[in-house]
Amino acid sequence: MEALQQLISLGEALYIIVSNPTGTRWEEYGDKEGLPYKGLTAYEFSGPENMPVLDKFLEGQILPQTFRQGEASCIICKPHEDVIVGVFTIINGDVFVSVKKSKDINSKIESIFSS
Repeated sequence: MEALQQLISLGEALYIIVSNPTGTRWEEYGDKEGLPYKGLTAYEFSGPENMPVLDKFLEGQILPQTFRQGEASCIICKPHEDVIVGVFTIINGDVFVSVKKSKDINSKIESIFSS
């Protein structure tokens, strides 16, 4: 998806996963090996088979959900009921910077998937 590649090109993300709640859709963009920590991908986005568990976890949660490991962050967005997006990026700064960047990226993801 060209718009997701653009987020990567602009330095907003290093790696992006797009899936659905059943895991039958699994698309990867960017450089997974460029992530400074592999724990973020191994935990929430370990593979398509984990998507039903992640979808269940996201029920009733305020989105986006953000997980950090050092300066690396995984921002989990759900722009539609049938789409789950993991945006892996670097966020330097305190919790306020992290929340702002997470909301900004979530807004961009929602915009991308609304068209």
